[in-house]
Amino acid sequence: MGALDNAISTDSHQHQIGVAIGGTLLPDDGSSCEALLHNADVAMYRAKARAGSALEFFDASIGETRHAREAG
Repeated sequence: MGALDNAISTDSHQHQIGVAIGGTLLPDDGSSCEALLHNADVAMYRAKARAGSALEFFDASIGETRHAREAG
């Protein structure tokens, strides 16, 4: 994701910054604020599971998989 992939040096330490972004699309991914935020959260955790910085959009199959894990 560009500039965030570069390490930042302070004193004698290297710091790596990463970003995980989850997105949703209205109206396909929900019709209420709560549904859209929940689905964006699902997508964000999918992005976090990838190495480095990532952007993921919600996919209903992702949400069903997470819901099954939480219920089981």
